[in-house]
Amino acid sequence: MELSPDDEDFAIVGAPPPKLSVWQKIRHEIPMGSLDKVNTEDELVKWIEKIKASEFLITHKIDGSSMELVYSEGRLIRCVTRGDGTIGEDVTTNMVQVPGIPKNIPIVHEDVVIRGEVVMMKATFEEKYAEKYANPRNTAARKVRDKKRAGADCANLSLLAYTIISQSAPKKESQRFKILSRMGFSVP
Repeated sequence: MELSPDDEDFAIVGAPPPKLSVWQKIRHEIPMGSLDKVNTEDELVKWIEKIKASEFLITHKIDGSSMELVYSEGRLIRCVTRGDGTIGEDVTTNMVQVPGIPKNIPIVHEDVVIRGEVVMMKATFEEKYAEKYANPRNTAARKVRDKKRAGADCANLSLLAYTIISQSAPKKESQRFKILSRMGFSVP
């Protein structure tokens, strides 16, 4: 695969979103921050002492595109990108085409926010996109925001839900994962 230095993919990777977006801007009610990371055992010990927790849930790191799904009375009403953490873009029309995202979660009778990572599996990337794009993560992020094909490529994506935010959401992450699974979401 050869790409020209002028290829649009080089302009997009790591760049802020274009100022004139075709997607409606939405302010997150609760900001979507980035996770902190530790690189040494000493940093891990300091972090554990700081949070004062006695139990931990360890998952694989997911390198995807962060997404927030908003449900009202059990019905999916909006899918919003992380954006800058405070303001994202409403990509609902594309995200509803991602397999495995419940349009309704009947076991819930309150407003609920589900947060997760939109990912493209490596096998799908290699089979369908490797000739044109740099990597699965950036390809997934691009397909979620695609207007040209009306989100048709979102059928090649997955969402891995990692938390639920609601009045009745349990405090323990392991219990949240169980609820997310019962709702029909894939979890890490």
